[in-house]
Amino acid sequence: HKVVREKNIVISNGINEYWLNNISKPNKDKNNICYAGIFDNNKNVKKLIEAILSLKSEYADIHLDLAGSNGEQEKDILALAKQNPDTIKYHGRITEKEKMKEFYSRNSIFAMPSHHETFGLVYVEAMSQGLKVLYSKGEGIDGFFSENIGECVSPNSTESIKNGLKKLIDNSGQYETLSRERFCDFDWAKIAEKYKRIYKI
Repeated sequence: HKVVREKNIVISNGINEYWLNNISKPNKDKNNICYAGIFDNNKNVKKLIEAILSLKSEYADIHLDLAGSNGEQEKDILALAKQNPDTIKYHGRITEKEKMKEFYSRNSIFAMPSHHETFGLVYVEAMSQGLKVLYSKGEGIDGFFSENIGECVSPNSTESIKNGLKKLIDNSGQYETLSRERFCDFDWAKIAEKYKRIYKI
């Protein structure tokens, strides 16, 4: 087992070069949260909304921007957005990268408490725009970064998601944004070179 462990290497997928060429600084408005993606049960957006609405009494200016479509929760999520227009804004599905960049620029936290996630490149895209991230324990990017990039939560618990959001809001200055060099780890050209080196061994 030790021999196998010593031969293990973890290589991430890459993100589109648009994000690598347009790395941005963080937004200072610390109570603006966003989610982008499908509205299925796995992505767990309804629980995220529950957590945000329960924080309204503590943070009157808390706000959630939603971009996406489809999935089993879409109807309920759109209804919740309609019922809470002062807190939740639905932007529809965004496909143009420039518009997605604008979407990220209005926010300071990207939250996606998925039940299951292979890696979750959307976290890295959001991080390239200076956002802190809320992600799930044992899934996706959990354990991949040594930097303090956000908060890890239990996707099954609204209370855990709520507490993670509170930490991100109350301690916004303690989180790190990755350096431009660090984002190079997500450049497809460099990732391809890593694979080539492995196959030559």
